[in-house]
Amino acid sequence: MTILLTGILVGLSATVPMYHSIRSHIDQVNLANAAAQAGTIENHFARYHALAAQLTSRTEIRKRLEAYLAGELSLAELQAFSQPRLAEPASHIPDLRAMVRITTKQEVVAAVGELAEQVKLLDLSAVPQKAVSLSDPAVDLIRVAAEIYSREGVLLGWDILYFDIQSLAPLLSEFSTYAGTAQLKLISQNSLLSLGYDHAQQQVVRQELKPALKHALTELNYTETRLFYVTDEQVFTLIYEPLMGMGCGLLIQIPQQVFYQAAYQDLLWAYLSIFVMLVIGALISYYAVRPLINKLTRQAAEIERHAIELRLAASVFEQTQQAILITDPQLNIVRANQAAKKNLNVNDELLTERNLKEFLPPDTGDNNQLLTQDLTTLLDNNDSWQGEIGYKTTDCDEQNITLTLQNITSVKNAKAKPSYLIHIFSDITERKAAHRKIVYLAHHDPLTGLPNRNALMKRLAYCVEHLDNFAVLFIDLDKFKPANDNFGHLVGDQLLKEVAQRINSVVRASDMVGRLGGDEFLMIVEAKQDSSQAKVIAEKIIKQVMQPFHIDGNDLSLGVSIGIAHHPKDADSAAGIIEAADTAMYKAKQGGGNCFACY
Repeated sequence: MTILLTGILVGLSATVPMYHSIRSHIDQVNLANAAAQAGTIENHFARYHALAAQLTSRTEIRKRLEAYLAGELSLAELQAFSQPRLAEPASHIPDLRAMVRITTKQEVVAAVGELAEQVKLLDLSAVPQKAVSLSDPAVDLIRVAAEIYSREGVLLGWDILYFDIQSLAPLLSEFSTYAGTAQLKLISQNSLLSLGYDHAQQQVVRQELKPALKHALTELNYTETRLFYVTDEQVFTLIYEPLMGMGCGLLIQIPQQVFYQAAYQDLLWAYLSIFVMLVIGALISYYAVRPLINKLTRQAAEIERHAIELRLAASVFEQTQQAILITDPQLNIVRANQAAKKNLNVNDELLTERNLKEFLPPDTGDNNQLLTQDLTTLLDNNDSWQGEIGYKTTDCDEQNITLTLQNITSVKNAKAKPSYLIHIFSDITERKAAHRKIVYLAHHDPLTGLPNRNALMKRLAYCVEHLDNFAVLFIDLDKFKPANDNFGHLVGDQLLKEVAQRINSVVRASDMVGRLGGDEFLMIVEAKQDSSQAKVIAEKIIKQVMQPFHIDGNDLSLGVSIGIAHHPKDADSAAGIIEAADTAMYKAKQGGGNCFACY
């Protein structure tokens, strides 16, 4: 009897601390699990905020809003301009049910979407700036608002986007842990309402919070991440994870018995085994307890391993916007995340087990040729490689290339040879195109498309340095200002465009014409030994510009005065040759216009 009691005390002293340790470990693992699930929902809401910010960034619509607030435009004109230009991009936003743009005076500028008329009736006076509103009193929608600022940082108004709450169904319905007994809810801090997935109706529904749960969440002040318990009809384990900056939080509700079921079962088997072993003999009990302890340790480690895999899969692999591919050393694709499938325009069945070389277009650079050669030779001595690589999407023309910035990292085996290659790449096609556009705009006039003053000065400096003879034509329009003042700037801009086209039509391949600014143009003519070439071109320009212009039902006539200066006869520097041509141009104006004069 003494041995039995001693064995029981020994068993209790060994298993009770172990039980509390396992409970604590389960708490930590599930808090981390909840954080990973909340991170996935935060990414979902962050995408909504990004879509709202894209709408506020549309320059022309914002300028009209500034004009209205400055009193330069009526509300009706602002609405007529904004409504169709916001409706088109809004129609491409998934799950968007309605979108309303309001001014700082709470005036509706535009309302689009199938529920636009309904949401216009809501109280828009208290627009949340960054928080996510899970529900308005009258409609079951997710509301996201973005501020509209002028270029000077002045608040102009808000864009309010309403998304279908059913977009949350995949995030709230699938939670395989605890045999499907766990429930996920989104809790609104403002309204004390929750959104949860009703499996009977197979949709996301609004739910009232029970009093005990309201009290517990109020004590937490909706800002703490904590494990706590609420006793109502039964005992639950609740995990609350606030969504940072969103005005709501994720609540995971699990029956407490299920939550600690593994600990209860393991403890029960431990006690039974200890009791049986003690009955047989005190010595045998030692060998019975040790494998049970090992089993509990392995189970705790297994729970932790699965939690880590879930966090990695949710926050790093599947949810990241960067495309990730895992291949073997021969570039056969083993696994790909959703971003990679989207970039390559293929689904699971068409991508898995294919070779990455199939997506490489021919003759697109040295880096692409690197992938078609023995990449493992390069990675034998280097753990990673980074560079730009172009891909073509499946069933697309070879000219349709997606340019990516790619990082390749090798995972080596015990023999220090690559077993797998991890490819992380970002689509930089638009970035490259934007860079080319910036370079283009830096050297071209945005109105006429002709080279601008910067490009002209570079070409002029080159001609001074490398050419023996060339001529500069300083072109100034006559009667442009009256036409611009009488018919408006829009007509004036169109007039400048057509003048630029006519002047450009007489330019030779070796010459260059550009716009200095206003109604002034400059042409550089490689005259070589024949100085009369500049005069011939000047006569052609005068003939072209003197032809009548027909713009918006208006018949307009312009004149042109051209000054011609030659290098090096008239000046030997870029500034000097322009000044000489400008002087000659004024001589032509004094002669009555519609003519040219030489310096």
